[in-house]
Amino acid sequence: MSNITLDLSNEERFETNTFTIDKNITFIFGKNGTGKTTLTNLLKDNATDYEVSVFQGFETVVSESNMLDAVILGKDNVEIDKKIAEKNAEIDKIQLDIAELETNVTKQPGKPNNLWARHQKKEVKFKKQKDKIEEFYKGSAAKIKNETDPQIAKTTYYKNDFETELKKAKFLSDIEIEQMKKTVNLTEKKASYLPVLSLNLGEYLKEMNELLCRKVSAQVVIEEFANNKDKETFAESGFKLHKANDKCSFCGNVLSKERYDKLKLYFSADEVESFRTELLEFISKIESELKKIKDIDIDVNSFYPEKSIEAENLRSNLLERKTELDSFLNELKETANNKQKYLYESLELLDISIPESMDLIIQKYNTLVTENNSNSLSEQKEIAKTKLRCHIIKTLLEEFGYEAEIVRKEELEKAVRESNNDLEGELKAIQLRKKEVSEKEDEIKELVRSTKNEKILADEINRKLKLYVNFELVHMQDKDEKGFYQIKCKRTGDIRNVDELSTGEKNIIAFLYFLEKLKEVKVGNSKPKLIIFDDPMNSNDDTMQYVIIEELQKLMRRVKKDDKFVLLTHNCHFYLNVKYGFDRDDGYNENTFMRLNSNGHKIKLKYIKTKKDDFKTSYEALWKDLELIYGCPMLSGGMLLNQIRRIIETFSKFNCMRSEKILSSVEGAKKMLDVNSHSIEALDAELSAQEKIDIIKMLQECFKGVNAEEHFKKHCKIEIV
Repeated sequence: MSNITLDLSNEERFETNTFTIDKNITFIFGKNGTGKTTLTNLLKDNATDYEVSVFQGFETVVSESNMLDAVILGKDNVEIDKKIAEKNAEIDKIQLDIAELETNVTKQPGKPNNLWARHQKKEVKFKKQKDKIEEFYKGSAAKIKNETDPQIAKTTYYKNDFETELKKAKFLSDIEIEQMKKTVNLTEKKASYLPVLSLNLGEYLKEMNELLCRKVSAQVVIEEFANNKDKETFAESGFKLHKANDKCSFCGNVLSKERYDKLKLYFSADEVESFRTELLEFISKIESELKKIKDIDIDVNSFYPEKSIEAENLRSNLLERKTELDSFLNELKETANNKQKYLYESLELLDISIPESMDLIIQKYNTLVTENNSNSLSEQKEIAKTKLRCHIIKTLLEEFGYEAEIVRKEELEKAVRESNNDLEGELKAIQLRKKEVSEKEDEIKELVRSTKNEKILADEINRKLKLYVNFELVHMQDKDEKGFYQIKCKRTGDIRNVDELSTGEKNIIAFLYFLEKLKEVKVGNSKPKLIIFDDPMNSNDDTMQYVIIEELQKLMRRVKKDDKFVLLTHNCHFYLNVKYGFDRDDGYNENTFMRLNSNGHKIKLKYIKTKKDDFKTSYEALWKDLELIYGCPMLSGGMLLNQIRRIIETFSKFNCMRSEKILSSVEGAKKMLDVNSHSIEALDAELSAQEKIDIIKMLQECFKGVNAEEHFKKHCKIEIV
């Protein structure tokens, strides 16, 4: 049986992205506005693998001319009827055979030793044995993981690791165990590699000397500090501290704008700033190299003893080389800082020796690290841990009696496999018999197609409505001999169109017409059926409600294995009655029961899994809706009051009391319900001013006032603190 899955990702009203129908019969209960028609239309448009029939009231079954078109159904015929009877008798015999076979392969309370039951018992025994071994694996893995003297397994050692090592399980002698523990407890040494710096010291010296040779041509000449570097430096510092027309902090005179602009031209010219920036960038680059050199160090303690002496020698050489490099780079840095004072003149070239690079020392050190870290100790430790684990595994296997338990599991697994083969053989036999039924049904359809009578539908509907209405459906033909149905008054004999009936009458006629139309033979259609009823109880009186319920239950009992039946309704009383018989304890596994709940913004698809989760009376449904409204932040306290009024009125009627009596025990309760539920006299009343929990507490006090607090606690599942 294939499933029908709808994509709801483009439907903003629903919380979920998919909706799946995987059972033959689906009951969906939802108030108006919760998306029932939307789901119906989506099923109608997307269930392309099914022959879809949808009932949504009178308008969905009439033609464009507001008529009920005649439906072609088979007519009893002596010759054909005899053949059909023979075929049906053959089908009945085969169905008996199928039923007998099915009692052997399905759960049967009266047959505790049939093939299905025996297979289940074998599966239970096999599962119990399998679980026993699985628990042994898990428990053993946990014991090994928690071993700390010494720790012999990784922290993520689980069941699968234990199973992998089963084949390596082996006992160790006491001496071997002690040797393995000593090996595991040895401290492992791991040294870190150093980066190779590849400093281009010659380029740095060349760049420094090029900067020393350069000078900036002054755009203006200021005679006061011409050729006097100290005065120039002093003037530049003062310029940075003042603005035009400031009083000089040194001499007390006013710095005129003309004088300020001249100084600005001297100290802030583009060429000056560009040269100064270049010097600063060079200094920053040297400082970065100095930091890299400073961070280079060797940790002798991270080496094994046989490598530590060589590591110490390399460290000594490295420190010496670091000192030389540090001195060289710091001299470049100081020279560059000094050059900032002499931007307007060339300086002598820097003549210093370029020290040797430390890269060779680092390369030797990194080779030593590789030798140190590739020491076989880690490998030996892992081998020792593995041997200790395998010793413990062997001990655990012996204690558990593992070999005998595995043999037992294999025997039970073989029994299940053989039993399953027997089941499959029976099921194949059932399928073959069902194929015979299908073939004979096809033969019956061919016989039915050889006859034609459009009056049978009218006769069948009239039979069902005979005691309930004062009219009957009659078959008519137009000038082209095309059949259709009209209404005939039983008292007057007047003929009128179907659309002239009342809404309720039209609905019941449409409903019964739809049911009969399902029987219509459609040549060449081999698709399974999807039958949908979208709120079939609209505008029907109580009498017709029971007719509809009875007809729907008959139809549901005839739903075939590959067909689907979906019923959507907002009518609580109708829902409770139409699902009767299908909502037994195991019915919630065999059929789908769903509730559509709206929070005012989104619609949630809630699956009802057990009978106790479904409401059993209309009154109980009122309490469940109260709980839903309370828990929805989108719905106001005013919505609670509407629901409370309905609960109190229902409770009062059943207990033969006036609703005023239960409300009188709480001051202001009646007025609150009047104003917020029905009355319009307080137009400026704030409906949400009362907290929801306070409204529920008020309801509790009302029930307490008439000695019905236990009734309240039984039905109200809202936690009150």
